[in-house]
Amino acid sequence: MIIPAESRTPEVVFSAKACTIKGECYPEDISEFSAPIMEQLDSDVAATDSYQVDIELYYFNSSSAKFLFDLFEFLDQSAANNKQIGVTWRYLALPRG
Repeated sequence: MIIPAESRTPEVVFSAKACTIKGECYPEDISEFSAPIMEQLDSDVAATDSYQVDIELYYFNSSSAKFLFDLFEFLDQSAANNKQIGVTWRYLALPRG
């Protein structure tokens, strides 16, 4: 499943054992954006022993931070239930000056 990027939302790509979230995240309605993502994650993680989440967000706002908190809480609970969960967060490192 692929949720294409839009002007205010990142691309989200799901496979059987992984999810990638890439772009900017500041949707007008975070619940409308996040609900299908969380539903798909719930289904995918339940069907496997290990799951990888890769995140590369260039910008996110405070309501998106709540979505990310919920995402990490879900992943943490999944790990507590004997799922192998991996998370990679990619970010732009600015040069020190």
